[in-house]
Amino acid sequence: MYLLIFALLIGGGVGLIRRSVTMARRPLLWAGVSLLLVSLILYCLMAFWFELMWFNSLDFTERFWTFFLDRIAIVGSGILIAGLLAYFLTRGRGRHLRKALAAMAAIVGCIWGLLAWERVLMFRYGVDTLTQEPLLGLDVGFYLFTLPLLDSLFLPALTITITCLLAVSLLRERDGLVEVNTHFLVPHSRLLVPGISLALAILLAYGQMLGVFHLLYSKLGVVMGPA
Repeated sequence: MYLLIFALLIGGGVGLIRRSVTMARRPLLWAGVSLLLVSLILYCLMAFWFELMWFNSLDFTERFWTFFLDRIAIVGSGILIAGLLAYFLTRGRGRHLRKALAAMAAIVGCIWGLLAWERVLMFRYGVDTLTQEPLLGLDVGFYLFTLPLLDSLFLPALTITITCLLAVSLLRERDGLVEVNTHFLVPHSRLLVPGISLALAILLAYGQMLGVFHLLYSKLGVVMGPA
């Protein structure tokens, strides 16, 4: 029954869009797009409701809300932190360019949140194993619950930093327009490129530091550690 309703809504939306193209009538286009959006929203709400009812029947309602709200918070935090990072790194480079880079970084942060939310929850709810590895003296729980989260932060931060460095080096904003910096003029803030370069160097050092832990943890590495 529900699938039939969704099929009718989607079919109606597609039909309106096709008629708007053939008849060149914009109101039909908006009506078709709106109908498809309503179908998508209803589908998501029904899936959410069914899943909630299933967890409620098993007396795991608290677990469901933890799972649902934490994912929203993680994705939102990724968007906010990534956007602010790019906006801070490109200070003094033009308002429109900074906003564009912040929006790009926010997308990267959103993707990170969607892919790494399980690692964040593992870190948040991880426990000590009361077993230490002999070389660094760290609890094995660090490798199981903390290291995966630290790994997940490296690639998004590297992507944002390199993109900002290339943008401030190759692009410039003049009179509100972003254009290619054909003459390679020095940015308004002379510390801008060195500052981003310093951030990139710190990030690469962070990656090398993670490599030490992976040398201990990897099953195929030189040293057989907690794995």
